[in-house]
Amino acid sequence: MTYNVLALDIATFTGWSMWKSGQDRPFFGSSRLPANPEEVGRPIAALDQMMKDLDASYGPFTDVVFEAQHISAKINISTVYRLIGLGAHIEFMVHEWSVKRGVKIRCFKTPISSWRQHFIGRGAAFGKSDPKQMAVAKCEEFGWFTNIPDEAEACGILDYYLSLISKADRTLVVPWRDKTLFKQPGLSL
Repeated sequence: MTYNVLALDIATFTGWSMWKSGQDRPFFGSSRLPANPEEVGRPIAALDQMMKDLDASYGPFTDVVFEAQHISAKINISTVYRLIGLGAHIEFMVHEWSVKRGVKIRCFKTPISSWRQHFIGRGAAFGKSDPKQMAVAKCEEFGWFTNIPDEAEACGILDYYLSLISKADRTLVVPWRDKTLFKQPGLSL
């Protein structure tokens, strides 16, 4: 199977990362959504346009994965409403693409603690460590250079999702995780 996966870290600065079978690394970037937490319509419209642009440039996607909205007592209700609206719109767009194309596009939400545990080694209890900067550092280890935490987190979400589907599809080779690439003469871990 050929994969073309889009991963999103939804926030005011929404990071995205995409990988297609055959690429040696992901492409990634970010887009700024309107910042007023009292608004939902304009950010959804901006997210809609961003996803249409990504689809036009890199699609059609076989899978779309995004960080599930994590809600804590510290977040005000307007922000909660906005985050849930953005997540719901992603699921709506994936459904629309599936119907329009006549093919099932998988849509997956991942808890923040799950992808962080996989990508940076800890899902919670960061103490003085900044998990966003840890994601940036992990990207650098793979040779993906970004100083934008939202892009790095989208890469982490992508890497986590690919690890899940590679367990079910043994033909999927994720190049930056494939240890056999490092067994070539002159290369080592």
